[in-house]
Amino acid sequence: MAVLTSDDRACTQRFLDQANVHVDALLCGDDGRGSKPSADPLLAIAADLKVDPWELIMVGDSAHDLNSAAAAGSYGVGVLTGVADVSDLESKADLMLESVADIDEKLLRTWTCA
Repeated sequence: MAVLTSDDRACTQRFLDQANVHVDALLCGDDGRGSKPSADPLLAIAADLKVDPWELIMVGDSAHDLNSAAAAGSYGVGVLTGVADVSDLESKADLMLESVADIDEKLLRTWTCA
């Protein structure tokens, strides 16, 4: 699991620590490794995780998130629990969900094996 955010590393790391969340890769807006909506940050995460970009599932709440996924050749899952509404996301998403709570291990396992 990775986090790609436009937020700065210090605040993001503080949030992850407070929430007791461990990620395998973290790329933040101030890391200098590209920014959404380009493919660069997702390609960097794929390299960090030693996977191909098509193996990544980008879950995002903005068009920039989903455009980044498309540019990298990754799957894009739009969620409506953030800044955008369905009209902003549905044409860009491979899959739309009401909430990140709708993502479960079974869904991810099914998606990656399809």
